[in-house]
Formats: sequence, structure tokens, C-alpha cells
Amino acid sequence: MKGAIFVSLPFRRIANQIEAADTLYSEGIPLTEREYLPRHLHYMEAYLMNTTQEERIFGGLAHLGVLFNWIGLAFMVVLLVIFQPRSRFIASHVKQALGVWVGFFVLRLVVSTIFLGGATAAFAVNPFAYGNIGGALAGILLGALLLGAIGLTALVFVIMALVKGINGQPYKYPIIGDLITRIAGE
Repeated sequence: MKGAIFVSLPFRRIANQIEAADTLYSEGIPLTEREYLPRHLHYMEAYLMNTTQEERIFGGLAHLGVLFNWIGLAFMVVLLVIFQPRSRFIASHVKQALGVWVGFFVLRLVVSTIFLGGATAAFAVNPFAYGNIGGALAGILLGALLLGAIGLTALVFVIMALVKGINGQPYKYPIIGDLITRIAGE
């Protein structure tokens, strides 16, 4: 790392931290791993990967597939097949997006089945009972609100991932990102 040229200011700060740690280490001062490695070292990894414009664009666009159900899934699979042998950066972003697509799909399926399916079943048993109509409408309303919240959460996650991908930075989704990385074997 010593002697590396960094163009961007955030990376210069990280490079200075590493250089200071190298100096202390060379003087014989013992350092823990936490003191030696800066907290945001993974941003430097993306910078050092020297991502091209094409990689940044496709790395960011891969996350849009999360918002477009089956068409998005097909888009992400095509990206993975095309770019996995050529670009570790794009493959990493596509794998994260695929994992989140599966997670949100399962979550939407469970919410739809429990709330909307249950409401339909309650209404189908006896459509003229007052309690069943109220329960069915409450289930439909609650299910719709939960599905809207899931969609809004997906939108926020996708925007964050899109920005990171286009900036050439690696990204792991909150909560599920580490699990996806372990499953994908990265």
C-alpha cells in the first residue's frame, strides 16, 4: 500500500491512515487489526479494482431488477451469465440483487397469503355475515399497507445500491447482504 497514488480525497484519507499504521508497525509498536485497517477499507478495494464505466453502469442497473418482478429476475440472470466470467464487480452486484429479489419475493408472497388469502377465505365462508365482511376488509387493508411498506423498503434499498454501483463501490444490502455473500461464495 505504501507509495500508492490515490486521486480521490476520501481514498487519500484512508491511504494516510494506512501509512500512519505502517509507520507505527515498522517502529515496533504492536497494533491490533482494528487499529491497522480503517473502517471503510472496502471502498478502497473498489477503487483499486479499477472499475470501468461499463462495469459501474451494469453494476448499478443490476439492482433495478429487484423492482421489476419476473422481468427483473430475467434481466439479472442474463447479466450474471454474461458478466460473471468477465467482471467480479458486476457479478457481486448481481448476486446481491438476486438475493434481495428472492428475499422480497418470499416476503411479499407470505404477506399476500396470510392477509389477502385469509381475508378472501373468511369472506368466502359466509359472505353475508357482518363479522366476516369487516374481517375480510381489515385483512385486505392491512395486507395492502404491508405490501406498500415492503415496496417502499425495496425502493430505498435499490436506490442506495444503485448509487453505490454507479460510483464503483461494492455494496451489501442491510440485514441480508452478509447471508447473500456467504451463499454466493464470495
